[in-house]
Amino acid sequence: MQKLVYLSTAIIPSTQANSIQIMKMCNALCRFNFDVTLLAGEPYDKNINVFEYYGLENTFSIITKKTGYHRGSTFLLSVRYYPLLKKLAKSDEDILFYGRDVIALYILARVGRQVIYEVHDIFRKGPRKWAEERLIKSQNLHKIVFISDELKKEYLKKYDKLLADNQMIVASDAADRQPNFTEAIKLNGNFDFNACYIGSFRSGSGVEMILEIAKKIPVVGFHLFGGNDKQIYRFKQKDSSNVHFYGHLPPTQTYRIRNAADVLLIPYQKKVIVSRNTAAETSQWMSPMKMFEYMSSKKPIISSNHKVLQEVLRPNYNCLLCEPENVQQWIQAIRKLKEDTELCNTISENAYKDFLSHYTWNKRIDNIFFEKLNTQ
Repeated sequence: MQKLVYLSTAIIPSTQANSIQIMKMCNALCRFNFDVTLLAGEPYDKNINVFEYYGLENTFSIITKKTGYHRGSTFLLSVRYYPLLKKLAKSDEDILFYGRDVIALYILARVGRQVIYEVHDIFRKGPRKWAEERLIKSQNLHKIVFISDELKKEYLKKYDKLLADNQMIVASDAADRQPNFTEAIKLNGNFDFNACYIGSFRSGSGVEMILEIAKKIPVVGFHLFGGNDKQIYRFKQKDSSNVHFYGHLPPTQTYRIRNAADVLLIPYQKKVIVSRNTAAETSQWMSPMKMFEYMSSKKPIISSNHKVLQEVLRPNYNCLLCEPENVQQWIQAIRKLKEDTELCNTISENAYKDFLSHYTWNKRIDNIFFEKLNTQ
Protein backbone atom coordinates (compact mmCIF):
# COMPACT_ATOMS: atom_id res chain seq x y z
CA MET A 1 0.00 0.00 0.00
CA GLN A 2 1.43 3.36 -1.08
CA LYS A 3 1.69 5.96 1.68
CA LEU A 4 0.46 9.43 0.73
CA VAL A 5 0.54 12.60 2.82
CA TYR A 6 -1.94 15.24 1.67
CA LEU A 7 -0.87 18.73 2.78
CA SER A 8 -3.60 21.35 3.06
CA THR A 9 -4.49 24.54 4.88
CA ALA A 10 -8.23 23.80 4.96
CA ILE A 11 -10.08 23.66 8.25
CA ILE A 12 -11.58 20.17 8.58
CA PRO A 13 -14.52 20.09 8.99
CA SER A 14 -15.91 23.44 7.86
CA THR A 15 -18.49 24.84 5.46
CA GLN A 16 -15.78 25.90 3.00
CA ALA A 17 -15.76 24.32 -0.46
CA ASN A 18 -12.03 23.61 -0.23
CA SER A 19 -12.65 21.32 2.77
CA ILE A 20 -15.16 19.29 0.75
CA GLN A 21 -12.82 19.04 -2.23
CA ILE A 22 -9.90 17.86 -0.09
CA MET A 23 -11.93 15.29 1.87
CA LYS A 24 -13.45 13.90 -1.33
CA MET A 25 -9.99 13.61 -2.87
CA CYS A 26 -8.61 11.77 0.15
CA ASN A 27 -11.62 9.45 0.15
CA ALA A 28 -11.10 8.65 -3.54
CA LEU A 29 -7.37 8.05 -2.99
CA CYS A 30 -8.31 5.40 -0.43
CA ARG A 31 -10.37 3.65 -3.10
CA PHE A 32 -7.14 3.25 -5.06
CA ASN A 33 -5.41 1.65 -2.09
CA PHE A 34 -3.41 4.68 -0.97
CA ASP A 35 -2.66 4.89 2.75
CA VAL A 36 -3.67 8.53 3.29
CA THR A 37 -2.70 10.97 6.03
CA LEU A 38 -4.23 14.44 5.78
CA LEU A 39 -2.62 17.48 7.41
CA ALA A 40 -5.17 20.26 7.92
CA GLY A 41 -6.33 23.13 10.08
CA GLU A 42 -7.95 22.48 13.45
CA PRO A 43 -11.78 22.46 13.33
CA TYR A 44 -14.05 24.93 15.07
CA ASP A 45 -16.08 22.02 16.49
CA LYS A 46 -14.03 18.98 17.47
CA ASN A 47 -17.12 16.88 18.28
CA ILE A 48 -18.18 16.39 14.66
CA ASN A 49 -17.51 13.01 13.06
CA VAL A 50 -15.85 14.30 9.90
CA PHE A 51 -16.37 11.13 7.87
CA GLU A 52 -20.10 11.15 8.56
CA TYR A 53 -20.31 14.92 7.95
CA TYR A 54 -18.78 14.58 4.47
CA GLY A 55 -20.50 11.25 3.74
CA LEU A 56 -17.31 9.26 3.12
CA GLU A 57 -17.11 5.48 3.01
CA ASN A 58 -13.38 5.42 3.75
CA THR A 59 -11.56 6.59 6.85
CA PHE A 60 -7.99 7.86 6.93
CA SER A 61 -5.64 9.60 9.32
CA ILE A 62 -6.22 13.31 9.90
CA ILE A 63 -3.75 15.46 11.83
CA THR A 64 -4.89 19.01 12.64
CA LYS A 65 -3.20 22.05 14.15
CA LYS A 66 -4.40 25.56 14.92
CA THR A 67 -4.35 27.89 11.94
CA GLY A 68 -3.92 31.08 13.95
CA TYR A 69 -6.25 33.95 14.65
CA HIS A 70 -8.11 33.73 11.35
CA ARG A 71 -8.75 31.23 8.58
CA GLY A 72 -6.13 32.71 6.26
CA SER A 73 -3.19 32.16 8.62
CA THR A 74 -1.64 29.53 6.38
CA PHE A 75 1.90 30.59 7.17
CA LEU A 76 1.35 29.96 10.88
CA LEU A 77 -0.18 26.57 10.12
CA SER A 78 2.84 25.54 8.03
CA VAL A 79 5.19 26.70 10.80
CA ARG A 80 3.32 24.60 13.34
CA TYR A 81 3.69 21.59 11.04
CA TYR A 82 7.42 22.17 10.56
CA PRO A 83 8.62 19.56 13.13
CA LEU A 84 6.38 16.92 11.54
CA LEU A 85 7.45 17.92 8.02
CA LYS A 86 11.08 17.66 9.07
CA LYS A 87 10.46 14.17 10.46
CA LEU A 88 8.62 13.07 7.31
CA ALA A 89 11.37 14.47 5.10
CA LYS A 90 13.98 12.35 6.90
CA SER A 91 11.89 9.18 6.73
CA ASP A 92 13.22 6.25 4.73
CA GLU A 93 9.65 5.28 3.80
CA ASP A 94 8.34 5.66 0.26
CA ILE A 95 5.88 8.52 0.79
CA LEU A 96 4.05 10.55 -1.84
CA PHE A 97 3.65 14.20 -0.84
CA TYR A 98 0.66 15.83 -2.48
CA GLY A 99 -1.49 18.84 -1.79
CA ARG A 100 -2.42 22.50 -1.86
CA ASP A 101 -0.26 23.85 0.99
CA VAL A 102 2.48 25.42 -1.11
CA ILE A 103 4.57 26.45 1.90
CA ALA A 104 4.69 22.92 3.30
CA LEU A 105 5.39 21.48 -0.15
CA TYR A 106 8.26 23.93 -0.64
CA ILE A 107 9.75 22.94 2.73
CA LEU A 108 9.72 19.29 1.69
CA ALA A 109 11.07 19.99 -1.80
CA ARG A 110 13.88 22.07 -0.35
CA VAL A 111 15.15 19.13 1.70
CA GLY A 112 15.00 16.77 -1.27
CA ARG A 113 11.54 15.16 -1.29
CA GLN A 114 9.53 14.89 -4.50
CA VAL A 115 6.16 16.67 -4.30
CA ILE A 116 2.98 17.11 -6.36
CA TYR A 117 1.39 20.55 -6.17
CA GLU A 118 -2.32 21.10 -6.87
CA VAL A 119 -3.07 24.69 -7.90
CA HIS A 120 -6.43 26.43 -7.52
CA ASP A 121 -5.44 30.11 -7.39
CA ILE A 122 -2.83 32.64 -8.39
CA PHE A 123 -1.19 34.17 -5.33
CA ARG A 124 -0.74 37.93 -5.45
CA LYS A 125 1.41 38.45 -2.39
CA GLY A 126 2.66 37.09 0.90
CA PRO A 127 4.46 33.90 2.02
CA ARG A 128 2.54 31.62 -0.34
CA LYS A 129 3.59 33.64 -3.41
CA TRP A 130 7.20 33.57 -2.16
CA ALA A 131 7.08 29.80 -1.56
CA GLU A 132 5.41 29.06 -4.88
CA GLU A 133 8.01 30.98 -6.89
CA ARG A 134 10.73 28.84 -5.31
CA LEU A 135 8.81 25.58 -5.56
CA ILE A 136 8.28 26.09 -9.30
CA LYS A 137 12.07 26.40 -9.72
CA SER A 138 12.78 23.28 -7.66
CA GLN A 139 13.93 20.07 -9.31
CA ASN A 140 11.84 18.25 -6.72
CA LEU A 141 8.52 19.52 -8.09
CA HIS A 142 7.45 16.24 -9.67
CA LYS A 143 4.04 17.34 -10.99
CA ILE A 144 1.84 20.41 -10.91
CA VAL A 145 -1.93 19.88 -11.18
CA PHE A 146 -4.14 22.67 -12.54
CA ILE A 147 -7.90 22.71 -12.05
CA SER A 148 -8.46 24.19 -15.51
CA ASP A 149 -6.65 24.74 -18.77
CA GLU A 150 -7.13 28.49 -18.33
CA LEU A 151 -5.25 28.36 -15.02
CA LYS A 152 -2.45 26.41 -16.68
CA LYS A 153 -2.18 29.15 -19.33
CA GLU A 154 -1.87 31.81 -16.62
CA TYR A 155 0.98 29.90 -14.98
CA LEU A 156 2.75 29.44 -18.28
CA LYS A 157 2.76 33.22 -18.70
CA LYS A 158 4.75 33.45 -15.45
CA TYR A 159 6.82 30.26 -15.52
CA ASP A 160 6.95 29.16 -19.18
CA LYS A 161 10.60 28.11 -19.28
CA LEU A 162 10.46 26.48 -15.82
CA LEU A 163 7.62 24.01 -16.40
CA ALA A 164 8.00 20.99 -18.68
CA ASP A 165 5.02 19.50 -20.55
CA ASN A 166 5.36 16.20 -18.70
CA GLN A 167 5.19 18.02 -15.36
CA MET A 168 1.78 19.59 -15.98
CA ILE A 169 -1.63 17.94 -15.56
CA VAL A 170 -5.02 19.58 -16.05
CA ALA A 171 -7.56 17.90 -13.77
CA SER A 172 -10.93 19.60 -13.32
CA ASP A 173 -12.70 19.20 -10.03
CA ALA A 174 -15.18 16.38 -9.76
CA ALA A 175 -18.11 14.84 -7.89
CA ASP A 176 -19.31 11.52 -6.54
CA ARG A 177 -22.25 9.67 -7.98
CA GLN A 178 -25.50 10.50 -6.22
CA PRO A 179 -26.91 7.89 -3.82
CA ASN A 180 -30.25 8.09 -5.66
CA PHE A 181 -32.37 10.38 -7.82
CA THR A 182 -35.64 10.20 -5.89
CA GLU A 183 -35.09 11.28 -2.28
CA ALA A 184 -35.75 15.01 -2.21
CA ILE A 185 -35.90 17.84 0.28
CA LYS A 186 -39.25 19.58 0.81
CA LEU A 187 -39.04 22.99 -0.84
CA ASN A 188 -40.95 25.94 0.58
CA GLY A 189 -43.85 27.37 -1.36
CA ASN A 190 -46.06 25.67 -3.90
CA PHE A 191 -44.51 26.22 -7.32
CA ASP A 192 -44.84 24.13 -10.47
CA PHE A 193 -41.25 24.96 -11.42
CA ASN A 194 -38.34 25.40 -8.99
CA ALA A 195 -34.85 26.83 -9.56
CA CYS A 196 -32.19 25.96 -6.97
CA TYR A 197 -28.81 27.44 -6.16
CA ILE A 198 -26.32 25.72 -3.83
CA GLY A 199 -23.12 27.43 -2.79
CA SER A 200 -21.34 30.49 -1.52
CA PHE A 201 -22.98 33.87 -1.00
CA ARG A 202 -19.68 35.72 -1.55
CA SER A 203 -19.24 38.66 -3.89
CA GLY A 204 -19.69 37.54 -7.48
CA SER A 205 -21.55 34.34 -6.64
CA GLY A 206 -24.66 35.65 -8.40
CA VAL A 207 -27.09 35.62 -5.46
CA GLU A 208 -28.07 39.26 -6.03
CA MET A 209 -28.82 38.53 -9.67
CA ILE A 210 -31.03 35.58 -8.70
CA LEU A 211 -33.08 38.01 -6.61
CA GLU A 212 -33.43 40.31 -9.63
CA ILE A 213 -34.51 37.41 -11.84
CA ALA A 214 -37.01 36.19 -9.25
CA LYS A 215 -38.83 39.53 -9.25
CA LYS A 216 -39.49 39.14 -12.99
CA ILE A 217 -40.73 35.51 -12.82
CA PRO A 218 -43.06 35.28 -9.81
CA VAL A 219 -44.50 31.92 -10.94
CA VAL A 220 -41.09 30.22 -10.47
CA GLY A 221 -39.77 29.32 -7.02
CA PHE A 222 -36.16 30.26 -6.27
CA HIS A 223 -34.43 28.32 -3.50
CA LEU A 224 -31.01 29.34 -2.20
CA PHE A 225 -28.88 27.02 -0.07
CA GLY A 226 -25.72 28.28 1.61
CA GLY A 227 -24.46 31.46 3.19
CA ASN A 228 -24.09 32.40 6.82
CA ASP A 229 -26.67 34.13 9.02
CA LYS A 230 -25.32 37.60 8.31
CA GLN A 231 -25.35 37.10 4.53
CA ILE A 232 -28.83 35.58 4.54
CA TYR A 233 -30.18 38.46 6.63
CA ARG A 234 -28.73 41.00 4.19
CA PHE A 235 -30.18 39.30 1.12
CA LYS A 236 -33.55 38.69 2.75
CA GLN A 237 -34.08 42.45 2.87
CA LYS A 238 -34.15 42.40 -0.94
CA ASP A 239 -36.04 39.18 -1.64
CA SER A 240 -39.57 38.58 -2.91
CA SER A 241 -42.28 36.08 -2.03
CA ASN A 242 -40.97 33.45 -4.45
CA VAL A 243 -37.44 33.42 -2.95
CA HIS A 244 -36.58 31.09 -0.06
CA PHE A 245 -33.34 30.82 1.94
CA TYR A 246 -32.38 27.60 3.73
CA GLY A 247 -28.89 28.22 5.08
CA HIS A 248 -26.08 25.70 5.01
CA LEU A 249 -26.77 21.96 4.68
CA PRO A 250 -24.04 19.33 5.22
CA PRO A 251 -22.53 17.82 2.06
CA THR A 252 -24.40 14.56 2.63
CA GLN A 253 -27.71 16.34 2.05
CA THR A 254 -27.03 18.36 -1.09
CA TYR A 255 -28.17 15.58 -3.45
CA ARG A 256 -31.64 15.88 -1.89
CA ILE A 257 -31.70 19.55 -2.90
CA ARG A 258 -30.71 18.73 -6.48
CA ASN A 259 -33.38 16.05 -6.67
CA ALA A 260 -36.03 18.61 -5.68
CA ALA A 261 -35.01 21.12 -8.36
CA ASP A 262 -36.38 21.55 -11.86
CA VAL A 263 -33.32 23.58 -12.87
CA LEU A 264 -29.96 24.24 -11.19
CA LEU A 265 -28.24 27.63 -11.42
CA ILE A 266 -24.54 28.57 -11.75
CA PRO A 267 -24.86 32.38 -11.89
CA TYR A 268 -21.24 33.52 -11.41
CA GLN A 269 -20.73 37.19 -12.19
CA LYS A 270 -17.82 38.73 -14.11
CA LYS A 271 -15.69 38.92 -10.97
CA VAL A 272 -15.73 36.18 -8.33
CA ILE A 273 -13.88 37.04 -5.12
CA VAL A 274 -12.67 33.97 -3.22
CA SER A 275 -9.86 35.28 -1.03
CA ARG A 276 -8.00 38.51 -0.41
CA ASN A 277 -4.73 36.57 -0.86
CA THR A 278 -5.48 35.43 -4.40
CA ALA A 279 -6.02 37.25 -7.65
CA ALA A 280 -9.36 39.02 -7.74
CA GLU A 281 -10.98 37.44 -10.77
CA THR A 282 -10.99 33.70 -10.09
CA SER A 283 -13.82 33.44 -12.64
CA GLN A 284 -11.05 33.29 -15.27
CA TRP A 285 -9.77 29.86 -14.16
CA MET A 286 -12.19 28.36 -11.62
CA SER A 287 -13.47 24.78 -11.66
CA PRO A 288 -16.46 24.86 -9.30
CA MET A 289 -17.45 21.58 -7.68
CA LYS A 290 -21.10 22.57 -7.86
CA MET A 291 -20.92 22.28 -11.64
CA PHE A 292 -19.95 18.61 -11.46
CA GLU A 293 -22.38 17.88 -8.63
CA TYR A 294 -25.13 19.44 -10.74
CA MET A 295 -24.07 17.29 -13.71
CA SER A 296 -24.31 14.20 -11.52
CA SER A 297 -27.97 14.92 -10.71
CA LYS A 298 -29.65 14.44 -14.12
CA LYS A 299 -31.12 17.93 -13.78
CA PRO A 300 -30.84 20.73 -16.37
CA ILE A 301 -28.25 23.45 -15.72
CA ILE A 302 -28.19 27.13 -16.58
CA SER A 303 -24.74 28.64 -16.18
CA SER A 304 -22.94 31.90 -16.69
CA ASN A 305 -21.04 31.93 -19.95
CA HIS A 306 -17.47 32.07 -18.66
CA LYS A 307 -14.75 30.86 -21.02
CA VAL A 308 -13.25 28.54 -18.41
CA LEU A 309 -16.59 26.80 -17.79
CA GLN A 310 -16.80 26.01 -21.50
CA GLU A 311 -14.00 23.52 -20.91
CA VAL A 312 -16.82 21.39 -19.46
CA LEU A 313 -20.13 22.97 -20.46
CA ARG A 314 -21.43 23.08 -24.05
CA PRO A 315 -24.44 25.30 -24.80
CA ASN A 316 -27.63 23.51 -25.84
CA TYR A 317 -25.85 20.18 -25.40
CA ASN A 318 -25.33 19.74 -21.64
CA CYS A 319 -26.54 23.13 -20.39
CA LEU A 320 -27.86 26.56 -21.31
CA LEU A 321 -25.39 29.43 -21.10
CA CYS A 322 -26.19 33.07 -20.37
CA GLU A 323 -24.06 36.17 -20.13
CA PRO A 324 -23.18 36.66 -16.45
CA GLU A 325 -25.03 39.92 -15.84
CA ASN A 326 -27.73 39.80 -18.53
CA VAL A 327 -30.86 39.32 -16.41
CA GLN A 328 -33.13 39.10 -19.46
CA GLN A 329 -31.13 36.18 -20.92
CA TRP A 330 -31.48 34.31 -17.65
CA ILE A 331 -35.22 34.93 -17.56
CA GLN A 332 -35.58 33.64 -21.12
CA ALA A 333 -33.50 30.53 -20.35
CA ILE A 334 -35.58 29.66 -17.28
CA ARG A 335 -38.82 30.17 -19.19
CA LYS A 336 -37.47 28.04 -22.05
CA LEU A 337 -36.75 25.10 -19.77
CA LYS A 338 -40.06 25.55 -17.95
CA GLU A 339 -41.88 25.14 -21.25
CA ASP A 340 -39.69 22.51 -22.96
CA THR A 341 -39.50 19.18 -21.15
CA GLU A 342 -37.68 17.53 -24.04
CA LEU A 343 -34.86 20.10 -23.89
CA CYS A 344 -34.61 19.61 -20.12
CA ASN A 345 -34.22 15.87 -20.58
CA THR A 346 -31.69 16.19 -23.40
CA ILE A 347 -29.25 18.57 -21.72
CA SER A 348 -29.51 16.83 -18.34
CA GLU A 349 -28.86 13.38 -19.83
CA ASN A 350 -25.89 14.69 -21.83
CA ALA A 351 -24.45 16.35 -18.73
CA TYR A 352 -24.81 13.11 -16.79
CA LYS A 353 -23.04 11.11 -19.51
CA ASP A 354 -20.18 13.63 -19.55
CA PHE A 355 -19.96 13.43 -15.76
CA LEU A 356 -19.66 9.64 -15.77
CA SER A 357 -17.09 9.70 -18.57
CA HIS A 358 -14.79 12.42 -17.26
CA TYR A 359 -15.68 14.05 -13.92
CA THR A 360 -15.99 11.51 -11.13
CA TRP A 361 -13.42 11.59 -8.32
CA ASN A 362 -12.19 8.19 -9.48
CA LYS A 363 -11.52 9.57 -12.97
CA ARG A 364 -9.65 12.48 -11.43
CA ILE A 365 -7.41 10.22 -9.33
CA ASP A 366 -6.66 8.08 -12.36
CA ASN A 367 -5.76 11.18 -14.39
CA ILE A 368 -3.35 12.56 -11.78
CA PHE A 369 -1.76 9.31 -10.60
CA PHE A 370 -1.90 7.26 -13.83
CA GLU A 371 1.83 6.54 -13.87
CA LYS A 372 1.93 5.51 -10.23
CA LEU A 373 -1.19 3.37 -10.43
CA ASN A 374 0.12 1.50 -13.45
CA THR A 375 3.48 0.67 -11.85
CA GLN A 376 2.07 -0.78 -8.62
